[in-house]
Amino acid sequence: MGYYTTAFNKRNQEVAAIGHSVWNPNIRFLYSSLNLEYIQGWSGDGKDVTFSSGDIEKALLRIEKENFFSEVKYDELDPLVRTFTLLQQPKLEAQEEKARIERFLVSCLKVAKEEGKVKVSFD
Repeated sequence: MGYYTTAFNKRNQEVAAIGHSVWNPNIRFLYSSLNLEYIQGWSGDGKDVTFSSGDIEKALLRIEKENFFSEVKYDELDPLVRTFTLLQQPKLEAQEEKARIERFLVSCLKVAKEEGKVKVSFD
């Protein structure tokens, strides 16, 4: 259960990927940085979105301003997910979470600059 976000070049080759467990509240920052609506659920919505280099540059600027979570937001989770997550007691490192999303976006930016666009799939 989780969100798997993948970037593709024009040849439909995977160039970057990032995954977030369903309990990780920091996924919302990836969506908001790209001006997409985040709908909390069990996984992404399966949509493909194409971004320009300008879109990705703006996303990187937005990410810089975010205060990432270092704790799970148990009250926001589905009751079943909450139960299993409480048993696991996962840990989050806010700076590492931010860095992971930045690395993903930088990879997207490289492709968008070279090819004029990058396709991102939200699964």
